[in-house]
Amino acid sequence: MLADLYESDPSASTRADALTALALLDPDPATVRDREATAIGDHDREVRLAAALSGLDRAEPPCPAALVAVVAADGSAVPSSHRFAARPRPFPYPGAPRDRENELLTEDPEGALRVARAWIAAGDTHRWGSSLVRTGRSAVAGP
Repeated sequence: MLADLYESDPSASTRADALTALALLDPDPATVRDREATAIGDHDREVRLAAALSGLDRAEPPCPAALVAVVAADGSAVPSSHRFAARPRPFPYPGAPRDRENELLTEDPEGALRVARAWIAAGDTHRWGSSLVRTGRSAVAGP
């Protein structure tokens, strides 16, 4: 059922949520990685971003550059009418819309700063890029 939603639902948001659920529930790590690798090339930004965040969730620092690049490109400007402005993404993660990226990238300050620079260059919608710079600088400086 989830695989069918991911593969054929017309809604990018539904497909992204299904991809995230599959990553959490599929017992075969190779299948999860293959599905995410395919999704990184998807035509929908939400699906690419869900795949990158899922991959980052399993990655050890430093974060893989290809996944950081997807978050930088596809996670920048989110219109306030977009569903991600109203609730977290992907579906299972709590917090504000950017908390998941901050959590994952705090372990890799250089990756966080690359993402922040891209978001700022894209207009820094909701000041998420500026916030991520502070997160990245704090991580570099240490406690």
